[in-house]
Amino acid sequence: MDAAVRHIDLVVSSLEASLDFYRGLLFPLGWSDGDRIVGERGEPVYYLAAPPAEGAIGLGLRERQSSDARPYDRYSIGLHHIAFHVASRAVVDERAGWLKAQGAEIESVPIEHDYRPGYYAVFFYDPDGLKLELVHRPTLSVASEEALAEGAGYVLRDAAVADAAAIAPLLEELGYPATSDQVEERLGRLEMTPNERLLIATGSDGVLGLASMRIEWPIEHDAPACRLTALVVASSARRRGVGGTLVRTIEQLAQRVGCSQIVLSSRRTRADAHAFYERLGYEATSFGFKKRLDAA
Repeated sequence: MDAAVRHIDLVVSSLEASLDFYRGLLFPLGWSDGDRIVGERGEPVYYLAAPPAEGAIGLGLRERQSSDARPYDRYSIGLHHIAFHVASRAVVDERAGWLKAQGAEIESVPIEHDYRPGYYAVFFYDPDGLKLELVHRPTLSVASEEALAEGAGYVLRDAAVADAAAIAPLLEELGYPATSDQVEERLGRLEMTPNERLLIATGSDGVLGLASMRIEWPIEHDAPACRLTALVVASSARRRGVGGTLVRTIEQLAQRVGCSQIVLSSRRTRADAHAFYERLGYEATSFGFKKRLDAA
């Protein structure tokens, strides 16, 4: 990974107390002792190593060399807080219990936050008052569906801006013609929208199909819902299971962030699409209405 953060070093008031705290917090999560080096002022620096994973970083601890005893202020220039990702909500809960038993200051107990779908975290402070976070956010991986699809000669992945020229013909087949430049601009917006995702199926003959999803929080339900906003398979790639694989993957991703249902719209004239969805277990429940608005 290019330009990745390799480690973060903290200056602490007591190396012994901070090592005890961070080892107790992180070792049950798979962390371990790493390198020990000498700092630029001759001070010992201890590193804790994260479990091997793409994007994992290490944590360095060294004792302060200044007699300045001002309390840490995360709203002064410098570090605001550090977030550690964990494997599940159960781990967040278990570590929160450990923190409580240690007498650590907990800012907020484990709850789901609205930063991203499924974002479940506890916020707390280390012995020097540095704000920390343990968070579980479901990984929206399509790895299992990729493995399923590879046997059929295609794989699924997230769409990128570079796919704009290949996606434009699919949108035209769906009945929404657009230029490559228009699609490129839309993909750029999509990348900046955390609750939306666009998957494409690709094979040796190019992009075979796409499916887009949006996570919504309807006022009439407690749980989030997933809206399947678009689904299309190239006419040359039909009868290969592409559409079904895309829909099953959307369902898998929706379940991982706690969605209770998937909703979609389909034109009244698309009898073939209606039959397809019914075969996958969907049922017709309502009429849809649309009104075009004049430009302001």
